[in-house]
Amino acid sequence: MLRCLRPQVELEQKSGQLSEPHPHHAAAAPGRHVFAESGPIIATGHPCLQGIQVIDNNPDVAAPITLNERVVDMETDAFKGKLLLCVRGSPNTVAATGPGGPLSCSRRMFHIAVQGSFKRPVAAEHLMSGQEFPKPPKISASFMHFVFSGAAKVFASSTDVFVQEGEPMHFRFPVLAAAQLVNVSRRGEEPGLLDATEDMRLWCPELASSRTGGPAAADKRRRFFDTPANLAGRVLGPEYVWTLHLHQSLIDFSTYKLGLAGVPFSIDLVSLLDVQPLQIMAKDHQTGEYIFNVLMWNERLLYTDSPSQGEEQAKGVSGRLKDRFKGLLSGW
Repeated sequence: MLRCLRPQVELEQKSGQLSEPHPHHAAAAPGRHVFAESGPIIATGHPCLQGIQVIDNNPDVAAPITLNERVVDMETDAFKGKLLLCVRGSPNTVAATGPGGPLSCSRRMFHIAVQGSFKRPVAAEHLMSGQEFPKPPKISASFMHFVFSGAAKVFASSTDVFVQEGEPMHFRFPVLAAAQLVNVSRRGEEPGLLDATEDMRLWCPELASSRTGGPAAADKRRRFFDTPANLAGRVLGPEYVWTLHLHQSLIDFSTYKLGLAGVPFSIDLVSLLDVQPLQIMAKDHQTGEYIFNVLMWNERLLYTDSPSQGEEQAKGVSGRLKDRFKGLLSGW
């Protein structure tokens, strides 16, 4: 059942607010005072999703989700377990960025670790991650398609990118082809959330080393499931405990800037996304139910000293990229 909650936060509409958040997001949009108390990055649930999402027994989707410090309990219609969300640039990152921490790699911008069980069977080919934006592109659809395609291809080759004038936008990719770590265990035998190592042999015997019989490396699993035929017919069911780790170095959530290979400057997403927050999510694309769905808000996304600045910056970024890649992007 699709549900959208009423906005619980009145955004300042006088000085400095960009255009309005989409109704799908508005109920979770933090006010200035929340950023003043918690820093430039706020994670919340998604107020307009199919089914439920309860974090630490709190169904309030506008409530901030703990970053960096501790594991939280999480339950949706499709999944029950726990997650740890670590984001560089937010307060309290000492443990996460220390030796052996989820963000110990200096280039890593975020790391999410999820562990639990599916409540019902989910087809592997429909277990997707990515970004979904209910508003149509603010500027050239060709430019937005270029940006989304570049971001999606970092995670997997088999991607679904959709950008058309006047239509909601998205890009998605298979979780099993994108995750940096997947572990499948019997109930009661699961590893610690951050102690897990790559091992899918229990669910997919093909991912065993032909030489030693041990678990195949994560890179082999990612390549294997980046071929759609290898996902077809496989089902993730309630009988096992799944541990998934996803991380990336593309997006700095503290600045909301994106770095793409081959592009010699950072792309300011605030100027492109039209008050639409980025997501960290996984979903059953067939049913629309989410395994988890976290909105990542930055104060700049909602508030700026110049409401017209965003559109000017978006046009400027588009122009710079068009000049650099004019041979490939002549249709902008």
